[in-house]
Amino acid sequence: NPESAPPAAAAAGGALSGLPAGLFGVGGAVRAAFLSGFGLSPEAYLFTSGAIALCIDLSRVSRYFWLWSESGAGLILPLAAAVPASLAGSMLAKRLVSRMPGERFRVMVAVVIALAALALLTVS
Repeated sequence: NPESAPPAAAAAGGALSGLPAGLFGVGGAVRAAFLSGFGLSPEAYLFTSGAIALCIDLSRVSRYFWLWSESGAGLILPLAAAVPASLAGSMLAKRLVSRMPGERFRVMVAVVIALAALALLTVS
Protein backbone atom coordinates (compact mmCIF):
# COMPACT_ATOMS: atom_id res chain seq x y z
CA ASN A 1 0.00 0.00 0.00
CA PRO A 2 1.66 3.25 -1.12
CA GLU A 3 0.01 5.28 1.68
CA SER A 4 1.96 3.26 4.23
CA ALA A 5 5.39 4.02 2.77
CA PRO A 6 8.12 4.25 5.40
CA PRO A 7 8.83 7.82 6.55
CA ALA A 8 12.46 7.47 5.40
CA ALA A 9 11.30 6.68 1.86
CA ALA A 10 8.97 9.68 1.90
CA ALA A 11 11.74 11.96 3.17
CA ALA A 12 14.26 10.68 0.63
CA GLY A 13 11.74 11.00 -2.20
CA GLY A 14 10.83 14.50 -1.08
CA ALA A 15 14.47 15.57 -1.02
CA LEU A 16 15.20 13.97 -4.38
CA SER A 17 12.16 15.63 -5.96
CA GLY A 18 12.64 18.94 -4.17
CA LEU A 19 16.23 19.49 -5.28
CA PRO A 20 15.56 19.57 -9.04
CA ALA A 21 12.35 21.48 -8.40
CA GLY A 22 14.30 24.19 -6.63
CA LEU A 23 17.13 24.22 -9.14
CA PHE A 24 15.02 24.26 -12.29
CA GLY A 25 11.81 25.96 -11.10
CA VAL A 26 9.46 23.08 -11.87
CA GLY A 27 8.26 22.44 -8.33
CA GLY A 28 4.59 21.88 -9.09
CA ALA A 29 5.16 19.26 -11.76
CA VAL A 30 7.85 17.43 -9.79
CA ARG A 31 5.75 17.52 -6.62
CA ALA A 32 2.73 16.16 -8.54
CA ALA A 33 4.76 13.29 -9.96
CA PHE A 34 6.24 12.46 -6.55
CA LEU A 35 2.91 12.55 -4.72
CA SER A 36 1.22 10.48 -7.42
CA GLY A 37 3.40 7.54 -6.45
CA PHE A 38 1.84 7.38 -3.00
CA GLY A 39 -1.66 6.51 -4.17
CA LEU A 40 -3.25 9.13 -1.93
CA SER A 41 -6.94 9.89 -2.02
CA PRO A 42 -7.69 13.04 -4.03
CA GLU A 43 -8.39 14.99 -0.84
CA ALA A 44 -5.17 13.85 0.85
CA TYR A 45 -3.23 14.57 -2.36
CA LEU A 46 -4.56 18.14 -2.58
CA PHE A 47 -4.00 18.78 1.12
CA THR A 48 -0.43 17.48 1.03
CA SER A 49 0.41 19.37 -2.15
CA GLY A 50 -1.17 22.52 -0.75
CA ALA A 51 0.70 22.25 2.54
CA ILE A 52 4.03 21.84 0.73
CA ALA A 53 3.24 24.75 -1.58
CA LEU A 54 2.27 26.91 1.40
CA CYS A 55 5.63 26.32 3.07
CA ILE A 56 7.48 27.11 -0.13
CA ASP A 57 5.37 30.16 -0.93
CA LEU A 58 5.75 31.59 2.58
CA SER A 59 9.50 31.72 2.07
CA ARG A 60 8.98 33.26 -1.37
CA VAL A 61 6.56 35.91 -0.11
CA SER A 62 8.91 36.88 2.71
CA ARG A 63 11.62 37.40 0.11
CA TYR A 64 9.27 39.54 -2.02
CA PHE A 65 8.43 41.71 0.99
CA TRP A 66 12.12 42.13 1.77
CA LEU A 67 12.82 43.19 -1.82
CA TRP A 68 9.80 45.50 -1.75
CA SER A 69 11.00 47.22 1.41
CA GLU A 70 14.45 47.76 -0.11
CA SER A 71 13.43 48.95 -3.56
CA GLY A 72 10.14 50.69 -2.82
CA ALA A 73 8.54 48.80 -5.73
CA GLY A 74 4.79 48.27 -5.60
CA LEU A 75 4.61 44.56 -4.91
CA ILE A 76 2.00 44.88 -2.18
CA LEU A 77 -0.98 45.06 -4.57
CA PRO A 78 -0.06 41.94 -6.58
CA LEU A 79 0.61 40.03 -3.36
CA ALA A 80 -2.65 41.23 -1.83
CA ALA A 81 -4.52 40.06 -4.94
CA ALA A 82 -2.77 36.68 -4.94
CA VAL A 83 -4.08 35.62 -1.52
CA PRO A 84 -7.82 35.75 -2.34
CA ALA A 85 -7.15 34.27 -5.79
CA SER A 86 -5.34 31.37 -4.16
CA LEU A 87 -8.15 30.78 -1.67
CA ALA A 88 -10.77 30.91 -4.44
CA GLY A 89 -8.77 28.37 -6.47
CA SER A 90 -8.51 26.06 -3.47
CA MET A 91 -12.24 26.21 -2.82
CA LEU A 92 -13.00 25.49 -6.49
CA ALA A 93 -10.58 22.55 -6.51
CA LYS A 94 -12.20 21.14 -3.37
CA ARG A 95 -15.64 21.25 -4.99
CA LEU A 96 -14.44 19.63 -8.20
CA VAL A 97 -12.41 16.91 -6.50
CA SER A 98 -15.18 15.96 -4.08
CA ARG A 99 -17.31 14.98 -7.11
CA MET A 100 -14.56 13.07 -8.91
CA PRO A 101 -13.75 9.37 -8.44
CA GLY A 102 -10.20 8.68 -7.24
CA GLU A 103 -9.13 6.85 -10.40
CA ARG A 104 -10.33 9.66 -12.63
CA PHE A 105 -8.42 12.14 -10.46
CA ARG A 106 -5.22 10.09 -10.82
CA VAL A 107 -5.63 9.99 -14.61
CA MET A 108 -6.20 13.74 -14.69
CA VAL A 109 -3.03 14.34 -12.64
CA ALA A 110 -1.06 12.06 -14.96
CA VAL A 111 -2.33 13.93 -18.04
CA VAL A 112 -1.40 17.30 -16.53
CA ILE A 113 2.09 15.99 -15.64
CA ALA A 114 2.52 14.74 -19.22
CA LEU A 115 1.42 18.12 -20.61
CA ALA A 116 3.85 19.91 -18.30
CA ALA A 117 6.64 17.61 -19.46
CA LEU A 118 5.81 18.29 -23.10
CA ALA A 119 5.77 22.02 -22.44
CA LEU A 120 9.20 21.80 -20.79
CA LEU A 121 10.56 19.83 -23.75
CA THR A 122 9.42 22.49 -26.20
CA VAL A 123 11.08 25.37 -24.31
CA SER A 124 14.30 26.34 -26.01
